[in-house]
Amino acid sequence: MVDQQEIIKYWKQRPFQPFRIYMVNGDVYVIRHPELLMVGPTYLVIGIPVPNHPLLLCDHVDRPSYEEIVRLEPLPSSATVGSS
Repeated sequence: MVDQQEIIKYWKQRPFQPFRIYMVNGDVYVIRHPELLMVGPTYLVIGIPVPNHPLLLCDHVDRPSYEEIVRLEPLPSSATVGSS
């Protein structure tokens, strides 16, 4: 399980470095923009962007709990914030 403070460390890092969130069920969320993540007391709100859209628009959201998160991993430095 990943706790709230570990998520906040990745989320608030400046300059922002995109990262992955690995879930216990095998799902993986790629967080490329800090604006698409909201950190709550017991869960996250992860905005899933509209595919191939030039603006940062949210298609839908997922709300996983911290207990469902296995680990966090930074993306390689070549994965810039502007890429999708």
